[in-house]
Amino acid sequence: MTVIEDRLAVGDVIIKYADSVDLLDYDRYASCFTDDVVVTGFTTEPIVGLPTYMAWLRPARDRFGRTQHLIGNIQVTVDGDTAHMRSYVQATHEVPGDSRPPADALGRLRRRPRAHRRRLEDQPPPHRTPHRRQAHRHHEAMTDQDAMFAAITAQRLRLVDTLDGLSDHEWSTPSLCEGWRVREVAGHLVSILEVPLGRVVWSIVRSGGFDRSMDRTARRFGERDPKALASAYRALAPKRFAPPGLGTIAPLSDITIHTRDIERPIGRPSTIDPATLRTVLDFLCGGRARGFVPAARTKGLRFEATDLDWSAGAGPVVSGTGEAIMLAVAGRRVAVPDLSGAGVAALSQRLA
Repeated sequence: MTVIEDRLAVGDVIIKYADSVDLLDYDRYASCFTDDVVVTGFTTEPIVGLPTYMAWLRPARDRFGRTQHLIGNIQVTVDGDTAHMRSYVQATHEVPGDSRPPADALGRLRRRPRAHRRRLEDQPPPHRTPHRRQAHRHHEAMTDQDAMFAAITAQRLRLVDTLDGLSDHEWSTPSLCEGWRVREVAGHLVSILEVPLGRVVWSIVRSGGFDRSMDRTARRFGERDPKALASAYRALAPKRFAPPGLGTIAPLSDITIHTRDIERPIGRPSTIDPATLRTVLDFLCGGRARGFVPAARTKGLRFEATDLDWSAGAGPVVSGTGEAIMLAVAGRRVAVPDLSGAGVAALSQRLA
């Protein structure tokens, strides 16, 4: 019975850990650790010692509103005086002043109570269910994780080929992404693959919101030498990363939209694969593209692509090329004149 009791006791610790941080019970939270705890995953360097960790934790936690940490798949093994624990964690955080739904973070939590070490990995847990489709069409759509990541990598590499050939003037050309030049968009694309998730969360807290954090980071990375940016992006292109709570459709949509944010202003032809564009359109026009398109923007409208075998929605028609629909729905007003139909006026008003 001793082993069973030890396993239950270790599991209780991680549950108390999650419950305490949500209740802002810092004394109870601190009791989950020993004085010589070593915490990794939240900062670039390990945080050593309980006083140091608690001094870091309090202001970090207090910058959020409500949080909810859900623990599951707890697995504990006991080997003599050493116990190893592994579980999944889903953490939901409200950011004060941010009107969007709270952000989710998924990860694997490993704990060695005897060794007093804790690690929160930046990768989502394995065997995650692929992102639920937001719309169903008669054409074949990409839903398999491997196919999605292959499409993401392919589009990144096509964009890098474009970046490699840009002049200094083109790097400084304003993109379709408001407030960013081509170099800031490239900086954004590199940063979301290079910066660890823990540092991203901390940057959001320090910056006072997601959009401010992304803008500051994009500008910082955009100051790099253009050749170094392109080289870094090529090296990072195969990286498999999907934002917690959104799945692979998020990076696929992000790279597809930003590709045209860069290519169109400098007069370059589109490098977007039609199958990728259809998949992204399904997501953006499906009414549930959280973080990309407000649901009210596409509600009650029907979208019809003139160059693709694709349509979505019901109501007054918004017709145009797949690219024009994608850009307009994503908030790029420059594409609105490329659209036609009874629904264009309503869409344009919603973009105002």
